[in-house]
Amino acid sequence: RQAEAALAQATAARDGAMEETLVFARLLSARIDDHVSQMGQLLNTLGHAVSFDPAATPSNDKFLRTLKEGLPNFIGELAIWTPKGDNIGNLWPVENRNALNIGGWQYFKEALKKRGPAVAGPFASRGSREFTMIFTQTVVDDKGNVQGVVTASLRLGDFRDVLGRGTTLPEGTVTTLLDPQGIVLARSLNPEIWIGETLIGTQAIRQALKQREGSFALQAEDG
Repeated sequence: RQAEAALAQATAARDGAMEETLVFARLLSARIDDHVSQMGQLLNTLGHAVSFDPAATPSNDKFLRTLKEGLPNFIGELAIWTPKGDNIGNLWPVENRNALNIGGWQYFKEALKKRGPAVAGPFASRGSREFTMIFTQTVVDDKGNVQGVVTASLRLGDFRDVLGRGTTLPEGTVTTLLDPQGIVLARSLNPEIWIGETLIGTQAIRQALKQREGSFALQAEDG
């Protein structure tokens, strides 16, 4: 009877833990959706607030720097581009704006082709392990002509708070955000090590990517 009671208790504890992880995953998913939605709203507002006339570049720069003061820390870059990829507005000072052209970049080409919002990445910064996601919004006028593109980058290292740092997650909880290819976009523990790594070869990740939502238990190497 003691063995049966212990087994029943262990089963109940496991079932409770699995349900709890699903509840937390849903909450985190909603939080992530909210932040992504904010990025979309930011770019939509930006696309209507700036000028795509190259002559307005200085005022665009000033506007972006004023705007950044009220934005979350995880937003790293804000920029405005002509349809050819020339920069006509940048959050940070640019030494040689004429050399700053992204017309040949794949994500920029896809943004123009899509004529709407798009997301690309993660991209690693040169000389560092900092990763960003690039959010783009192509601005089209009433006649269907492309006016330009606005972009914002999301610093994945600073996205850590969204995954539960400083919240009431149970002790020992580690939360991870993956893209559809199993690449780590954010992690609550040691993000500087994990972001950009691919976990597609892991049984748990392959199983997770096949289902819309759910919980499952895996046995660790120590049993």
